[in-house]
Amino acid sequence: MAAASTGPVRAAGNELIAGSRIPIRLIWSSEDEVFPIAHAERYAAALSDAELVTIDDSFSFTPEDRPDAVAAAIRRFASP
Repeated sequence: MAAASTGPVRAAGNELIAGSRIPIRLIWSSEDEVFPIAHAERYAAALSDAELVTIDDSFSFTPEDRPDAVAAAIRRFASP
């Protein structure tokens, strides 16, 4: 992961911010060094209807590191 480029993720984030008109839940690792939490905080602040959920004890592959926590965050978002 140390060699991974964050450029494509940043470009996708900027596109998301520019065109977002729906509620968004960002699920992010609080310990990821490749994609720092500061990036998610910036995206959440820029989006009109975003919520940031941080997941501890996980890294760049949060769904693999903590599938239980990711699934719970999605369930809470999808449930009325």
